[in-house]
Amino acid sequence: MGQQGRAREFDTVTIAGFAAIALLIELVLLRVATRTAINIPGLGEIEIGFRVVSELGRLAFNAAVILVAATIVGLLLTAASRRRWALVGVLGAFLAAAVAAPLDLVSEPATDVVIVLAIVAVPILGVISRDTPVVRVIPSFLFAAAFAVAAVPTIVGKTVPGTTLPVTGILTVAELLALAAAASLVILVWGRPQRRPVVISVLTGGALAGLLAAQPATIETLMLWNLGLAGYFGPVAYGAAFGAALYAALTALGRKDRLTAIGIACLVAGGIGLHSTLQSASVFIGVLALSQSNSFRATATRRTDVAAAPPTAPKASVIAG
Repeated sequence: MGQQGRAREFDTVTIAGFAAIALLIELVLLRVATRTAINIPGLGEIEIGFRVVSELGRLAFNAAVILVAATIVGLLLTAASRRRWALVGVLGAFLAAAVAAPLDLVSEPATDVVIVLAIVAVPILGVISRDTPVVRVIPSFLFAAAFAVAAVPTIVGKTVPGTTLPVTGILTVAELLALAAAASLVILVWGRPQRRPVVISVLTGGALAGLLAAQPATIETLMLWNLGLAGYFGPVAYGAAFGAALYAALTALGRKDRLTAIGIACLVAGGIGLHSTLQSASVFIGVLALSQSNSFRATATRRTDVAAAPPTAPKASVIAG
């Protein structure tokens, strides 16, 4: 008796989920907590606690690097097995740039340009491939645009040192796009609002707005260092944007939509603009998760041996004559 064959593609959802968790832990512990603690008077009194937090942040960073790399490689293998060569090209280009950047194999401006173009290409391919309804690609387009615009001063400054640019104007546009992108995330979970996500997001967004109003210098500095947001708009705008992103992520989790939650988490951890290869990779995975969700999911191709199928009984026939 024959057997049923099954070929499965590489499933990256679980790996991407762990990568998103590691990225958020790294953001909170290494980028936010340690940078804040450095400015606290009398740090020596809590030096042991500071070292523990810092070490945990470094562990999260190392774990994130490994998991993010594994996610991108997994996506590349899946895209190749499906013969989606345009996506393979984008994934391969990003991976090559990410590897070349720390090794100085190619000039830094060149790798920066490749990284930005790869991030911008992802939502475009999402529309072309029709993997996702166009309306669901809107947040990815806005985030990719915000990232690209914020990267312009960095790339131009490295390529042509001394060039004068309207940096404030450029970053204001990038920040506006980022805020619009965060607000648009509710499109991904459109429907009847759930009470718990609404309460949590309103309280958290309100708390952030209150912190910005009370300590604008400190919070804006942390936002700029970690997320590329300079704070050109009022506290309410940032509180509302963060609240919308949090509501979308919590609602997605409540609906068992892991990819949407993963995408939002990666975008928050990555921020906008060129900060580090890891943060750029986080944004890359985020826009992929939101605009090309099918590229993450494993598919099963089943082949049934005809000879193995149980024989069917012949239908009885009545011959009248």
